[in-house]
Amino acid sequence: TRQGMYRYQESTDSFELVDVVGTPFVHSIIEDRGRRLILSNFYQGLGIYDLATSSYRKGQVAQNEAFTSFTMDSKGNIWGTTDGAGFARIDVSPDGTVEVTHFNKENGLPSNSAGSISEDAKTYLYRSKCVNLL
Repeated sequence: TRQGMYRYQESTDSFELVDVVGTPFVHSIIEDRGRRLILSNFYQGLGIYDLATSSYRKGQVAQNEAFTSFTMDSKGNIWGTTDGAGFARIDVSPDGTVEVTHFNKENGLPSNSAGSISEDAKTYLYRSKCVNLL
């Protein structure tokens, strides 16, 4: 949301602001296998929120990147799409260090803009932007 990240409280059937995130606009969220939330902080790079410790850490990613969506493939890899930097595999180490590997026009894609990414039953990844498919 434009106000940050909210957590649902089942006991009160309401949402509460998670103010540790430190950015007003969280665009996309996905949980990895390490019980961490990977957050796309709109044009402020990535952030990692550890669910076990309720701690937040900014990822080492270009500040002007905006990840528009995330998916986890069958091997547990996190993939993200951007509007202008192609798509990327996002690896988070146990200590919270973030490594991003980009795939874009330099790798043969028709465009650096990607709207979403998904994996099929044969483990092929598909990325979309209008009619462009990978």
